[in-house]
Amino acid sequence: MQPWYNKLGRQGRQLAEQWRTAGEPWGVATPTPLDYLFDELITPKSSTTPDRILSYLAYYYPKLKNENNVELLTLCFLRCPLFFNDAQLVSFNDNYRVIECFKYIMDKKFQISQPTLPFHRFYNALFGAVAKVAADPASAWKVVPVVVGCLLSADSRDDYDRYPEHFQLIAKIDAKFVGIAANTLERSMDGPLSKDLLCLNVVALSCVQDKLVDPQLLRILRVRSDILKILTELTFNSPYGLDNGRVIFNGEPNTPIVVRHLNRISFLFAKLTSIHPKVALLVDDLDLILNRIQTFSENVLSVRNPTEPQWSTLRVVLFAQLMMFEGIMARFFQINDHSLNTAVLPTLSRKILSTLLNFNFVVDRIGTGGFESYNFVYASCLSALTSYDISTAETLIKCWTSSIAFNEIDNSAAERGKLLFDLQFIENVVNLVSDNLKFDFIIPIVQDLIGRSRDQAVLETAHSVMVKYYTSVDTYNEAQLVDYTNNVKHVGAQLIDYLTLALDQFPARLSLSQVGVIVETLAKITFPDTAVHECDPDLYRELLLLVYNRCLVATSEKLPDAQDPPRTRHGAFTSLLIKILPLVPFEEYQSWLERTLSLAFRTVGDERTYLLDSLWDSILGANRHYPQKGYVGIQWWYEHVNQNQEKAKL
Repeated sequence: MQPWYNKLGRQGRQLAEQWRTAGEPWGVATPTPLDYLFDELITPKSSTTPDRILSYLAYYYPKLKNENNVELLTLCFLRCPLFFNDAQLVSFNDNYRVIECFKYIMDKKFQISQPTLPFHRFYNALFGAVAKVAADPASAWKVVPVVVGCLLSADSRDDYDRYPEHFQLIAKIDAKFVGIAANTLERSMDGPLSKDLLCLNVVALSCVQDKLVDPQLLRILRVRSDILKILTELTFNSPYGLDNGRVIFNGEPNTPIVVRHLNRISFLFAKLTSIHPKVALLVDDLDLILNRIQTFSENVLSVRNPTEPQWSTLRVVLFAQLMMFEGIMARFFQINDHSLNTAVLPTLSRKILSTLLNFNFVVDRIGTGGFESYNFVYASCLSALTSYDISTAETLIKCWTSSIAFNEIDNSAAERGKLLFDLQFIENVVNLVSDNLKFDFIIPIVQDLIGRSRDQAVLETAHSVMVKYYTSVDTYNEAQLVDYTNNVKHVGAQLIDYLTLALDQFPARLSLSQVGVIVETLAKITFPDTAVHECDPDLYRELLLLVYNRCLVATSEKLPDAQDPPRTRHGAFTSLLIKILPLVPFEEYQSWLERTLSLAFRTVGDERTYLLDSLWDSILGANRHYPQKGYVGIQWWYEHVNQNQEKAKL
């Protein structure tokens, strides 16, 4: 207030007040800070930066006390040449920060406990300004980052107050913003765009895709049919994304914008894939897309032993890829066209599995337990190859195995991961591939790994392949490239050597349960009434004697870390013999029971009790499947075991 004001009388003061409220026509009105901001937005100084503009907005917006100023500030900002110009030449990084800025503004405004301007009125005024600009087709693209920032804030409001005052009115404004988002994204993606503006629109769409319904997304697909390829290039090849792996190699301190939104982008990719209206175009696009992703995965292999930040980024990338792959496979199951699937799925599956091979070192670190997306993608691709094109599976085995640097397995997480994935895949198809590949390529490599590998996981996976290989002769195989008789002969010739090696690796490399699976599996395919037995009737006896001799020579040396019986090497080998007794031919059954009992009597205490209990369970098991043999066993038990008053299960 001016000093002369106090010297005026009552009428003079009234006249001075009228002059002041009328804009002081007798002088020049003093500009407010907001006036300076409006001017700075429309005609920024050469020293003004985008960051400074956004900091002004973040400061002033929550403090505005009337709707007119909210609308005016929004309209002025949408004319700011640092962010919006008629040539649509924008900076992706700068304009993306508009999204984050408006999310912050809305979050901040919503959390003011007693605002002069209530949130719903503030929100509605902001919408009014946005709607005015969006109504102009030439300017509609400008409102996209503002709208997206507001909608992102809507997700976080529930964390602060789920039912604020006027929440129903706020929800209606949210719905209006969603409508504007769909319409402006559709219009702003139509026609030629600068690369940065196109990238901005794609990221903006991924941020609000969960709020858009399928018809809205379909309209965007129709004006931008190449959006799936744009998403992929932006994610894996663009400097705003993973930059062909350079983001991972260099360990960037600041996570790129696209990487921060990988989860949203992958969900958008899957959603657009599921509703794509042109299947032929979709197939062509997916073929190119999977080429890009596979090439990216090959680049990642150069990260030999990742640091913790690199592991974190790799996990995010893996999850994003899996969501994309899940969307691809689900779409073809949805189409359910046998001829299309036959023509397309083997190729797509080959590329997806090759990518998973390269990323298996990441999977190996985090595990697949409860990882439904991974399990679905892997099983779907495997099914596609085994159902439609087993020759492609054979080609993959040759290519993958040949690409592995076996001398680097102990030093490279990536090479170790590739080998484990390769072995797991071989295990799934070993009974379907051709005999030439199986006997001349797969089995020699796997046997060498079992004999020489120092890595425990590799050893165990190689054993799993061999067990699956041996079970392939358990039933007749209809695969065209498999000679069943030839398989039986090969199995018979290799079985004893393999079992000997497996027994040698207990307990240092294999656990009792693991070697037990091997012994039982081999026994089931060699005993009478099997194809191997018909080819070599004496093989089962060799197997029995091999296990029995191990029992005879085994000492009472304690097993490492054995808490429960059997705790000694002798007890462990005897328990293995007990497992296969039900398979012994009827005429030899009682004699083998007697031999086993004598072995059990060489133990003491709870280990003897354990072995006798196991022997009784074995007899009962034989009785269920072979009643005649079981009858002999039960009679023998009561005559020999109970006769000696041994404490055993009855």
